[in-house]
Amino acid sequence: MPLIEAEYELSIDKVARVETGFAIVFALVNPFFGHLSDQISRWTLMCLGVTFWTLFVASCSVIPQEWGWTIPFIRCAVAAIESFFAGISLTLIDDLFPPEKRRGTLFKFNNFSYIMGALGIVVGAIVPSYLGSNWRFALQLVAVAGLACLVLLICVKKEPPRYYTEDHSDDPQMQILSFQYIWKLTSSFFKNLRILSKTRSFVFLTLASWSVNFINEAMFAVVPDFLNRTRAVTSSSFPCLLPDCYYSDFMFYGLIKYAADIVGIQIGMVIITRWFKMYPSADRLVSGLGLMASGCFICIFFFTVQSSFTLAYGSVFVGGVLLNINQAVATDMILSVVMPNSRGTAIALQSIIAQLGGGVFAPFIIQKISDAIQMWQPETSPMHCLQYALIILTILALIGGCFFLCTNFCIEEDRKVVEQARAPSPPPELNLQDILVYDSEDPGYAAQPSLELAPESPDPAPELPA
Repeated sequence: MPLIEAEYELSIDKVARVETGFAIVFALVNPFFGHLSDQISRWTLMCLGVTFWTLFVASCSVIPQEWGWTIPFIRCAVAAIESFFAGISLTLIDDLFPPEKRRGTLFKFNNFSYIMGALGIVVGAIVPSYLGSNWRFALQLVAVAGLACLVLLICVKKEPPRYYTEDHSDDPQMQILSFQYIWKLTSSFFKNLRILSKTRSFVFLTLASWSVNFINEAMFAVVPDFLNRTRAVTSSSFPCLLPDCYYSDFMFYGLIKYAADIVGIQIGMVIITRWFKMYPSADRLVSGLGLMASGCFICIFFFTVQSSFTLAYGSVFVGGVLLNINQAVATDMILSVVMPNSRGTAIALQSIIAQLGGGVFAPFIIQKISDAIQMWQPETSPMHCLQYALIILTILALIGGCFFLCTNFCIEEDRKVVEQARAPSPPPELNLQDILVYDSEDPGYAAQPSLELAPESPDPAPELPA
């Protein structure tokens, strides 16, 4: 991004304003898109999304100088598509796998996402560093990857029936009797929002996910700048693996962070899988305590990076592991406390809250705190001002851990509500004449049972006394 900003003469303030405005608009419309994914073909939506995503990424590599002002808008559109269609993929996983297999699948899904993210870090750092101004080649490689994803989507067309894994009964009679469940699947968007706002565990999990996303986005957006400032004032020598030390620090830190994310997901899967049957509250306790502990190690990283290279990056690795133990677990908990007909809306709502609070405002808030410290104490170096501002990440880790622990007091009650809604209601007591439909024009027609109720005959007129 620094090369793009320099070539097109884009100011950081202008880019930040565009991204903030777009994020607010996206926050307003994304829940409607999430509700749309509950109503129409998700496979079609994903094909359209990948197509537009590929076109937007490819267009950034051929934009002329006079059209440089469109790059922030295209960048925001790409981020919006990524966030929205990540939620659709989660609802597909929910319908493809029953609850007992869903958690393991979510772990694998998150693992693959982080592996691809690490690959993107390597490509984004090596190509600009070695090719100089030819940063467009990196975007063209990403567009080719998007085209390959589109081909896979078209070739492997498999969209499961909605809510297929919610009903394990193959008995047609049991499916006929599920009047109550079928009625509850017909829900409006605003009704879904009202139900989600009253689900306490969903609210707590959304706030906890917001704090995790805030920390992750701040670590990726601010830490490279922090390392660059540290290199200018520290006496210790940091190894430069690439010709440009900025991209070297970015790649080295990014690979360590992604490796920590992958290891954290694996540890979380092992702990939850082994402990969940014996301790049903293991998922939220491990998530909360892990998030709290990660804040301490992240704080150690910021205050030891000047003196000990090994201790600093060891701390950020351990902090990243503890931070991402809850990634797939939190998604599984959200899916378990939300009605099947509103899961697309729930994932979209949770995503935009996390993206709006973390992805957009995290770097802005930290930079404003750093500027305030600089104005309050002008003699403090910019590196130390940013260092003190990053303490907010430790505070948010403690607050987010408390939200995970608060979920322990209400999640079982919310899960029971979902289970009761999924259970088929008892058959209504109807007379045989009420559930049989006859063909009055064919006396020899054999009556067959039907779900249609026969029309009520009018009451006979009362007989008048003679």
